[in-house]
Amino acid sequence: MEAELAALAASGATTLMALMVSESWEQAKGRLTRFLARRRSDEESVGELQLSSEELSRARAEGDAVASADIEDRWQRRLLDVLHADPDAAAELRGLLAELGDLLPRTVGSGRLAEMAGRRVAADEMAAAVGHGQRR
Repeated sequence: MEAELAALAASGATTLMALMVSESWEQAKGRLTRFLARRRSDEESVGELQLSSEELSRARAEGDAVASADIEDRWQRRLLDVLHADPDAAAELRGLLAELGDLLPRTVGSGRLAEMAGRRVAADEMAAAVGHGQRR
């Protein structure tokens, strides 16, 4: 169970990072805020997401892959904390990732690479990470 939660948190963090640098960020931010607000206020969650988005934009502009990875790691830990604190959060996060995955740009062909969150990820790996084609 722990490995499954860790994988879900990692998928969530990867998706979150990809959305932060996409044109769909504002649309996704509201949905993510509602999910994160289960343990904090909406205002705290919005502030946390906005700060991370600004940090990621700065890191990408400066070509700082280490800072980008640090932001993703922080979100993975944050999501894992939510999953540990609330048993119902896993199902909700899976559904949210499937929904938010539809906001991400598609890359044609499983061998092509899409740049996401400051690193290169195989398109088929990203689709699996956000749950396309695989619902648990």
